[in-house]
Order: sequence, then structure tokens, then C-alpha cells
Amino acid sequence: MGRCRRQKHHHQQQQNQQEDLWKGALETIVEFEESSSSSEYSSRTTKCPCKLQIVGIHSPTCTSFARLVTRNRSASDSDYFPSTPTPCSLTEVLYEVVKEIQKVTNDIIQDPLPFNVKELLRLGSVWLLIHTQLPDGSLRFSKTRRATTEDDGFSVIDWTCTTLRIHYKPSRYPAVYNVDWGASSLSPHTATGAIVDEDFEIGYVIVNKPGIVPSHATVDNDIENAMTMLKNALTVRTEHLSTSKVGPVTTVGTKTERSTQQQTEMYMSLPQRLDTETHGLLMVATRKEFASYIGR
Repeated sequence: MGRCRRQKHHHQQQQNQQEDLWKGALETIVEFEESSSSSEYSSRTTKCPCKLQIVGIHSPTCTSFARLVTRNRSASDSDYFPSTPTPCSLTEVLYEVVKEIQKVTNDIIQDPLPFNVKELLRLGSVWLLIHTQLPDGSLRFSKTRRATTEDDGFSVIDWTCTTLRIHYKPSRYPAVYNVDWGASSLSPHTATGAIVDEDFEIGYVIVNKPGIVPSHATVDNDIENAMTMLKNALTVRTEHLSTSKVGPVTTVGTKTERSTQQQTEMYMSLPQRLDTETHGLLMVATRKEFASYIGR
């Protein structure tokens, strides 16, 4: 019993600390369309009013947190309570959040902000902070993960237990688009090939990483980095080879076929790293055995 009371007290403290973070939050009323059916009307659209809370707009890292609180329609405008999941999509909520951030930041940030919801999702600049609701109604932090376009559904996200973390001014690395990540640096067909050497049987790829390009994903940008670009390029190359009727001309066809099949769901890790500003050779492991060997 004593242990249960301590756990309950600890959870209550966590809940109070979480609520303290929202003190002084920017608050606005937003409405989302909700479709319903009845015997009298085949279908009708009603408005689902919610309170949108945003904190961290003035953060030096340009990181904001946002959540929805559903309003009791029968109560006064000042009464709000966490209720059933709000029937709105991730894009709808992000659009409202970004619109409010833009109003505030127009006067304090000179550079134009990438207020494109689809682009923020594509870059992986939006995170879902998911909580678990306990029997007493309190929330306990459960896990964090990047939001993707697959989360953009009306019944995917439980807004009662979800907080958004938005990196509304993500770092951009345009130099990644100046390189052909799936081509060899010795290829006569392109002068921008990144691959210096590769051996999928042993389990490695060596690329010539440009300067001002991260080796791996950053917290606000999951796409514009060497490892992600390389993995995407090799996946496309593998799919092209597997669907080609003729295929590549090789002296040992079976070895190449095995190699390309392994790339379909390729393991990839970085046994070494280069600083973002550094231009040089970067080794990427495509097999766990090779990554373990290099890491010894």
C-alpha cells in the first residue's frame, strides 16, 4: 500500500509539473468540422471548438509545444476539459499552430520562416509526445517519435494524450541536393557521384560527404543528411534493378542479385562520423557484423 501511495504521489507531481509548463501559454479558440449522422439527417457538419495552447514561441531554438483541449459545449466559454479524441487531422492542427506562431514571430524574426506544414512533416521537424492515461485520469509520459505524413488521419492521433513539438525553423542543408548519392564518383555519366567504394557482401559503403551536410539526422531535420540521402538513393537503385527486365550486365550475376535484394531492407549505421562542416570520406555500414567489427 505504501508503494502504491508513493507511485500515485509521484505521478501527481509529474502531472502538476506538466501543467506548470503550460502556464502563460498562448491560447486561442479553433474550430474543426465534425461530420455526424442521425435518423433525421443523412449527414450534417458541426463545429468542434477546442482551445489550442502553444508555449515556447520565443525559444532561442525555435521550438514550440502545442496541445488541444476540448471545450464542453454546454459549459461557459471559460470551462475546458480534456475529453474524447478531437476529430481533426494532424495537418489541420499544425496549420493552426503555425498560423499562430507566424503572427508572433513576424515582428521578431527577420528571416522568412518555412511555414509550409507539408514541408515540416517531410523534413521530420514535428514530433509527437505521447502520454498514457492512467486509471485516475492523470497522464504519464510514454514515448516520443517523429510525425510523418502517415499520421495525417482523422482517427490516427488521440489528441487527449498527445502533445506536439514543432521545430518551426528547421536547419536546412541544401548541399545534399548537389550530389548524386546513388552514383559512383568514377561514373562517366555524372560528375556528382558520391560513392567512392561499396561492397554489400562485406557490408560497407564509402561516400564523399560534402561540407555543410550532417552525417546523420538532426532533431529538426530527418531528411537532409548523408545517411538518409544515401539510403533513399540505394533503395531507388535497388527497386530499379529488381524491376528491370534486362538488369545490369555482370560477370557474376548471382552475387549482384543477392546484393541488390539485400538492399531492399538495408541495415545502415555510422561506425564513424564527420562534423557537419567537414568535407571528406564517410564510411557507412550496411551489415551489423561489419559495424561491430569497425567499432571494436
